[in-house]
Amino acid sequence: MDRTIFLTGFALGLFFVVVYSIQCWRGVHAFSLGVMVMIVLSSAGIVGGAMLVVKFFLPIRLRAQLTGFGFDLYTGIGGLAVLAVSIQRIYREMFAKRNPPP
Repeated sequence: MDRTIFLTGFALGLFFVVVYSIQCWRGVHAFSLGVMVMIVLSSAGIVGGAMLVVKFFLPIRLRAQLTGFGFDLYTGIGGLAVLAVSIQRIYREMFAKRNPPP
């Protein structure tokens, strides 16, 4: 399961990095290595948060196989928080309107 989450997060991060690079090349954004690192970290947050939210809606029998903890409500709320913050960060860095670089 960890490898699946890692590979999915890596693929999503790579996709967003390519989109950001194309936007920089077209002059929509000024290139920033910090933004690129934040995009990769936020992509991992999107995948991890989505998995936590999905796990909350799985039947109890399947949830027990994923983890042995009984904090399902807190796990679901935490997953929603991670998912929302990660999506917000990628939106701000890639799609929010800014002044183009000079």
